[in-house]
This record gives sequence, C-alpha cells and structure tokens, in this order.
Amino acid sequence: MRPVDYAKVHYQWRQHHIRFKRFVESLPRVLTCPFCSGAGGHREIIDPEIGGPWFDCSLCEGLGITSPKNWGFAMKTLRDEKRRKNA
Repeated sequence: MRPVDYAKVHYQWRQHHIRFKRFVESLPRVLTCPFCSGAGGHREIIDPEIGGPWFDCSLCEGLGITSPKNWGFAMKTLRDEKRRKNA
C-alpha cells in the first residue's frame, strides 16, 4: 500500500473548492444553503467565553450559497430526516 500524499490531496481539494465556488457564483440563480442558513458553517462551542473551532458546511463548502441541484438534495434530506423523527 502506497503512503498518502497529503500535499496532493490538499491541492486537489483546494482546486475542487475553487471550481465549485466559480460554478455556484456564475449561476443566474443562487440559493441560500438550507443546512447552514447562509452562514457557511457552524461553530462548536467548547467554552462559552472563548467559543470554539469553526467548521465549514458540507453542502455549500463554506460559501453560504448553493446550486439549485444541491439545494433540492438538501431539502429532500431534511424532509426525510423530519419524517423519520416524527414516525
């Protein structure tokens, strides 16, 4: 098994993020991310005075906006979770 080249993995992730950002911003209709409500992520509160680390949203990758396809996927996921919770 070959060792993981973390520099290459990070570079590929960064290039994907740049392409995704350009794609979403070039769309004629952008939608607010339903997972993070447009904030781009959330903060895990460890200590109320200090706060905690910031985690990017997995759907919008920290942009706060998303494509209509991703928005529809998120709405379907949220609907299914709500149905499971109420069942």
